[in-house]
Formats: sequence, C-alpha cells, structure tokens
Amino acid sequence: GVGRMRKIHGFWQRLRATGFLYQLTLSSFNK
Repeated sequence: GVGRMRKIHGFWQRLRATGFLYQLTLSSFNK
C-alpha cells in the first residue's frame, strides 16, 4: 500500500542523507 511506499521512500532519503554526510566527512579528513 501507500504507507509502505512512503516508509521505503523515507528510508532511502535517510540513506542518501547519511551517505552525503559520510562523503563530506571523508573529504574534509583527506584535506
């Protein structure tokens, strides 16, 4: 149903946000 799709969508948004922060952390450490 719609609720499950929304839950999965929220999960992917969190995953992408976490990945983005992770990339930022790595790039700042590499400088």
